[in-house]
Amino acid sequence: MHSPIPGLGRVMVFLAAALASASLAVPEGWGEEGVQYGQVGTDVTLLCAGARDSSQVQWRRAGAAALPEGSAIREGALVLPRASLAAAGTYSCHAFHGRKKSLTGEERRRNKSGHMGPCLQDPSQPGTCTVHGSEFWSSYRLNITEVNPLGSSFRLLDITMQAIIKPDPPEGLVVEPIPLAPRRLLVSWKYPSSWPKEPHFQLRFRLQYRPVIHRSWSVVETVNLSEVITDAFAGLEHVVQVSAKDFLDAGNWSEWSVEARATPVRDPATMAIEETTTDTSLESLAEEPSQAPNPEPINRSEPLEKTAILVSLGIFAFFVLAAALVITILIWLRARKHSKDETKPHNFLVAATHLKARPTEAQIL
Repeated sequence: MHSPIPGLGRVMVFLAAALASASLAVPEGWGEEGVQYGQVGTDVTLLCAGARDSSQVQWRRAGAAALPEGSAIREGALVLPRASLAAAGTYSCHAFHGRKKSLTGEERRRNKSGHMGPCLQDPSQPGTCTVHGSEFWSSYRLNITEVNPLGSSFRLLDITMQAIIKPDPPEGLVVEPIPLAPRRLLVSWKYPSSWPKEPHFQLRFRLQYRPVIHRSWSVVETVNLSEVITDAFAGLEHVVQVSAKDFLDAGNWSEWSVEARATPVRDPATMAIEETTTDTSLESLAEEPSQAPNPEPINRSEPLEKTAILVSLGIFAFFVLAAALVITILIWLRARKHSKDETKPHNFLVAATHLKARPTEAQIL
């Protein structure tokens, strides 16, 4: 059974206020890049080269997750209503008939009758088998039978080729520094030798890179066979890898390629400043005489340690002041009480009154 495979046509859209709309015809198949101009504020229609009315067409916009708001696909063409400057960009159409394979008479008869064949196993890779002569964008049904001394069992497994396709890693990865560009690296690679070099079966690539001393990766996707890293760290060695996937997102990403390493050139201005600073420091050290035969080591305590010491001293001083203040208050209160006791008058008059009030004895004549 065969299903159509998408083809690709690309249209670069530029919008200008004074230019009339014009369509660009792109040859059938993978297509060529072109430019179409449209007037701002009018409806712009992008045609998909070679798409028939009954063909299923999918449109994509480079660098965006979705098409502009309000856009619609009509009979394979993409309509941008009341296009604005924000709608300018690179659009690609994918017509689901570009990868259709023309079958010979024998293949038609075989597919019509339902051909059956073995899935050959490799003794060195248990649990795997290979279907030779398989066709991309086709469905297969595998009969997997397990046999042991107690009997056998089987299971039917339906497989779609485009769902399990997985390219081999790209080959020939090369990373080179760019002269006079301290933060740039030029990366290039080749298609895996096992992938068919046909315009209908192109690949897209995923590039990951990082300095050797770091753990996190930066990832960039591209459809080209080379890429310029623009945010590398000058003077640090970088490790780079690349993987591949079918351009139309069928199947899975390949394994990462072997690593390649390179170091960006260092900034000449920075190197000159570092050399001047180093020379000046060496000269100052050579001219400075020694002040003591056995100089004590310089205290290089960390700022956090110094802060902790200052905080401890401050807390200690606060408690000392608080204790002194409490003692002072207690002494003052005691002295005040003592002074009040000394100034209190003695009650001598009461005693004298008591003496005078005593009864006197009768005199005997």
